[in-house]
Amino acid sequence: MTTGGRAQLRVALSVLIDAQARRLLPEKQALDAALDVILRVAQPCAASAVNKLAVCVAVGSDHLAELVRRDRDRQRSRYAEQEHRRVTLEAGLAA
Repeated sequence: MTTGGRAQLRVALSVLIDAQARRLLPEKQALDAALDVILRVAQPCAASAVNKLAVCVAVGSDHLAELVRRDRDRQRSRYAEQEHRRVTLEAGLAA
């Protein structure tokens, strides 16, 4: 989040909190609006992070590719173990 984004967030949230405190907005409406402001400010940050990750992937980082493969292999191994346990348990129950 940029400095300008943080400043805008602080101002917007201050206005919403003040409006709710003065009973100009119902509490639920003020909270909904505050969440909307936070999400709108945070969205460009998330998009920037995704874009940076896409650049890393596009460059073809061998280290990143290796980490992704290891994670995928671990997930497959865990799934296979769980499936083996399930089948073994079902076979034991059926006997």
